[in-house]
Amino acid sequence: GQWTYTLDSRADVLKAGEKAGETLTVKLSDGTTTTTVKIDITGTDDVPRLAPDSGSVTEDAVTAGTTKLETSGTLAAGTGGDAGEDKFQAGTLNGTYGQLVLGADGKWTYSADNTQAVIQNLKAGEKLTDTITVTNADGKTTTTVTITINGTNDAPTTSGGYAQGTEDQAFALQWSQFNAADVDAGSSLSIKITSLPTDGVLQYKDGNGNWQSVQSNQTFSKADIDAGKLQFKPDLHESSTTAGNGSGSSLGDQKGDYASFDYQVSDGTNQSTSGKFVLDIVADADAPTLSISPVPTAVPTGLKKEVWTGMAISDGQNTGSGVSPDKLEKAIEGASGMATVSTITNVMQGQVEVNTATRVTGLVYLEEGKTYTFSGVADDSFRLEVGGITVADANWGRDSGNYSGNFVPAVSGYYTLTMFHHNESGPGSFDVNVSINGAGPQDLSSGTLRLYTATTDITGAGVNLSPLVPNASGEGGYYTEVQLNRGNEDTWIPITRISSGLVDSDGSETLSMSLSISGLPNGSSAQLSDGVRTVTVGAGDVVSLDGWNLSTLQFKGPQDWNGSVKLTVTATATESSNGDKESTSQELTVTVLPSNDAPVAQNASHTLLEQETVSGKVVASDIEGDSLTFNVKTGAAHGVVSVDANGNYSYTPSKGYTGSDSFVVNVSDGKGGMTTSTITLDVKPVDLHVQTGSKNPDTLSGTAGQDVMIGDIGTVLMQPGQNYNLAFMIDSSGSVSSDDIATIKTQLATVFKQLQASAVTNGAGKVNVFLVDFDTQANSSISVDLSSANALSTLQGVIDSLASGGGTNYEDVFKTTANWFQGAAAKANSNAINQTFFMTDGKPTYYQQKEQATPGNNLTSNPDGKGGIEYSEIGGDGNNTDSTTIQNSKDAFALLLKVSNVEAIGVNSGITTSDLSPYDSDGKPQANIPADRIASAILGYELDGPAAADTLNGGAGDDILFGDRIRLDGIPGEGFEALKAYVASKSGVGSPTDADVYRYVLGHASEFDRSFSSDGNDILNGGDGRDLLFGQGGSDSLNGGAGNDTLYGGSGNDLLTGGLGVDTFRWALGDQGASAASKAVDTITDFGKDGDKDVLDLRDLLIGDSRTVASLDAYLDFKWDGKNTVIDVRHEGAGKDVTQQIVLENTNLADQLGVAQSDTAILQKLLDSNRLNND
Repeated sequence: GQWTYTLDSRADVLKAGEKAGETLTVKLSDGTTTTTVKIDITGTDDVPRLAPDSGSVTEDAVTAGTTKLETSGTLAAGTGGDAGEDKFQAGTLNGTYGQLVLGADGKWTYSADNTQAVIQNLKAGEKLTDTITVTNADGKTTTTVTITINGTNDAPTTSGGYAQGTEDQAFALQWSQFNAADVDAGSSLSIKITSLPTDGVLQYKDGNGNWQSVQSNQTFSKADIDAGKLQFKPDLHESSTTAGNGSGSSLGDQKGDYASFDYQVSDGTNQSTSGKFVLDIVADADAPTLSISPVPTAVPTGLKKEVWTGMAISDGQNTGSGVSPDKLEKAIEGASGMATVSTITNVMQGQVEVNTATRVTGLVYLEEGKTYTFSGVADDSFRLEVGGITVADANWGRDSGNYSGNFVPAVSGYYTLTMFHHNESGPGSFDVNVSINGAGPQDLSSGTLRLYTATTDITGAGVNLSPLVPNASGEGGYYTEVQLNRGNEDTWIPITRISSGLVDSDGSETLSMSLSISGLPNGSSAQLSDGVRTVTVGAGDVVSLDGWNLSTLQFKGPQDWNGSVKLTVTATATESSNGDKESTSQELTVTVLPSNDAPVAQNASHTLLEQETVSGKVVASDIEGDSLTFNVKTGAAHGVVSVDANGNYSYTPSKGYTGSDSFVVNVSDGKGGMTTSTITLDVKPVDLHVQTGSKNPDTLSGTAGQDVMIGDIGTVLMQPGQNYNLAFMIDSSGSVSSDDIATIKTQLATVFKQLQASAVTNGAGKVNVFLVDFDTQANSSISVDLSSANALSTLQGVIDSLASGGGTNYEDVFKTTANWFQGAAAKANSNAINQTFFMTDGKPTYYQQKEQATPGNNLTSNPDGKGGIEYSEIGGDGNNTDSTTIQNSKDAFALLLKVSNVEAIGVNSGITTSDLSPYDSDGKPQANIPADRIASAILGYELDGPAAADTLNGGAGDDILFGDRIRLDGIPGEGFEALKAYVASKSGVGSPTDADVYRYVLGHASEFDRSFSSDGNDILNGGDGRDLLFGQGGSDSLNGGAGNDTLYGGSGNDLLTGGLGVDTFRWALGDQGASAASKAVDTITDFGKDGDKDVLDLRDLLIGDSRTVASLDAYLDFKWDGKNTVIDVRHEGAGKDVTQQIVLENTNLADQLGVAQSDTAILQKLLDSNRLNND
């Protein structure tokens, strides 16, 4: 009953957990009884059985149109697995080198990229295995597909080659430059040259080490190339335009690429496709050629000889004596036949046929100062000319043909030489010898002297010649040799010819030229020229010579300089393609020889007034420092000129001349150098206008001409525009000596002359004058209008009648004068000032008595002092003065005082102030006045009170302005007439003109700087022109205006402005204060402003100084207070008070002068620049 059940494979279909059963009917041993055996079958997971697969591909056996290596196959279906496990999981599977695309049915396709380096690197016989795992449909069971990749032999490859070299240089080609590759072979590769370059040459080194040209299809191993045995050599001076691979599209010299050749790479079996090897040649500039020609010399060539045969020249005798030299020369010069021409090197001929004429011409080089003696014998007629001058001549009949003559050249040079000879009859000959400086004679030949047929023989050798310097006759002369690289200062020096060129002349390079100079003084410059262009060049400067003519260069050194300079000439070649440069330089020395430079002088011009003397000094210099002398070359046409040896000159125009004039001064350095200085003069007429202010504040304005303005007049006489009735009572009694009478006459004439001068000026008032002479009684008298033409002569008649005698009668003259003031002429002079001057030398000794209105016994008619007459007689004894005399005199004075102001003047010492005070309007008479001071006493009679503050405007023209009164020592009166009198006394001119006065004041200004305590505070404006301003006393404001002005501030604290131009600020002794406490302080507002070189003039202020810094330092202290420069002046020197202070407003004097802030530095600069004047 035991049974065994064996399950077969059909149950494999059951999956895990699936149930199945099988019931089996079994028979019992009886064979009939049956029973069943039921088997339950439970499924399990069966693992299928899989078989691997394989395939293969071969390198480079790609599917057409692709780069793929492909193969395929089918995996056997799995067995023994569960149902459905005979399939595979489909998909794309990645291997090491490729991919497997698997279908569920087991079909697969493998592909790999043939370009993979690992595949391409396979050699023949080498394999790669790519095993890819595949999975059964059960997702667990796997098998493999193995692909074998079989290698093959690959052909080498190349992408083309490229190399760069340098112009004119061969260079080895590098293996790497061929870009050869072979996956199979490395060092076993080689290069086959399949075509050759058109430009340049491809070379290889043979077994002997020699370079040979590569032939087409020649092969070179990598080892050969690595050993440097293959090179490219470009053609000379050729290159590419760019240094970059242009793929060989444009080949050749100066093209994009220079050359190329074709090649293949071989591995011994296979060869690559053809590759192109491109070659570029980088342009490299070649150093250009540069040559500086040596100083040329001309090799002697001999002389030109011309011979005429059958030419008769005779004096008609035909005796063989010869003809005159002139006839000889004329005949040969006029020869019309054809001459035989040759070149000779020795001037001689032993056999000359009859009627043969010979002319020898050319040039001979002779040296300056040497004596050349030409001598010899000639038969029959002979003449020799050197430089166009006949040196020797001869004829047979005169001196048997013997001749000798000397020639001494003034300069070295090439002199024309001409010889004439003729044989008249018989045997003829000529021979010319020369001796030098007395040495023995030698043949005149090329071996003795340098002889040339023509100038072209010399210039053709590169020697430069001057133009012909002709002889005075116009025949012949000489040429001087223009030296190269050597010449005199301040002249153009020719430079040796310079030539240059490009070595590479195919157009790829350009050439430039430049020049630099060394050896010039610092800060100087020279000039360079080629005759067309001229440039200025300093030391170290580089001058481009492009476009210049290098055969005509000239050099000129700095002005007045001599020495040597080095010129460096540089030629530079530049490659057009890449700017590469190469230069060649050479040096040459130019020597500048010293020469005597003529001095240099400046011209000058002056504007002056007629009869004014102007002076100056010729400004001249000599670069060599030679001492200069001066003298008149051409005098002035309209004046007197003086010039001393030091160049100081003066000029005074002729009297009455105005206009332009000039004179010329020679300036000599004593060594032949000379120049001239022209002094131009403009003589202006004096157009003088005089204006005088009054006691009151005035504003005076000038004209366009010359003005003299006087701000104030302090005397009664003469106020501008004021009418006057003036009476003069003159005592001529017996106590007045005859000498005093004579002096009084002169004094009165002076008074009346000055008064009339004032009376006839523009704007003057009417002036009536009454002159009466008295002694015992009033004597001669006269009344005149001073403006009338004969006024002075009329007054002079009374003056002349003065005579000493009699007593002194005050009463009669008082009444006489009182009546005149009440007369018609005086009364008609409206608003007139009535002024009487009463002059006497003693007390009254007479008077009038018994006055009555009607005539009586012994009574005479006399003025009554009331405008009428009375009848009276004389009382008193003529010797004594009693109370009656005094009383009568006082009573008469009272009548005069009613109609006139009276100034009493006591002449000499015979009468006192107390005696005269009853007869003076203010009781302040003048007493003890000498007879010769009467005019001053009258004209100086002052008004009371200080001067007014005036404003004076000069305007255009050269003006003289006085801020206050003019009072001059020893001169009566004041104003312009006092100036005239002063000038007359100083100059000796009896009657100086207004112009004389004007010129004198300009020339002696310091004499008129007068200040008085009563002077006013004035404003003076010079305006345009050369003005002279006197502030005088007071605190004044002076402004020079335009022009070179002189300002005298005078005493007081003044404000000074120079204005435009070079102005002089001047002080005189007396302008300073009395002490440090009362020092004068003057302020200059514009000292040295706008570049004007203003001047401080202290010559008349400082006492005991000298013109040295050491001396002046004791007098002057300079301080900078942050705004102004303050100058403290001790006019008496060291240790004394500062009595004058000068403030330079808004000016730092040290900065202006460019010196340190120290007294000594400032003083030195002021003195050196002539901006401080002192003794």
